[in-house]
Amino acid sequence: MSSLNPSLIFQGRQPDIIGQMARGQQLGRQNALASLYAQHGPGIVAGDQNALSALAAHEGHRVSAHSAASAS
Repeated sequence: MSSLNPSLIFQGRQPDIIGQMARGQQLGRQNALASLYAQHGPGIVAGDQNALSALAAHEGHRVSAHSAASAS
């Protein structure tokens, strides 16, 4: 019977656990935003306060920064 070579495990590409987690979280945010736009998009465009509130809850700091910039 042949013996196993433990160095074979380390010959391939190293796992990027943190990077994979970050990419998964980014995809989750993108999916949530796409769902929000699908549900509230027309209301956001029309200026509906409930739809804008839903967007603000999801993208709070970006919406307030955009509002401040457009108010100037």
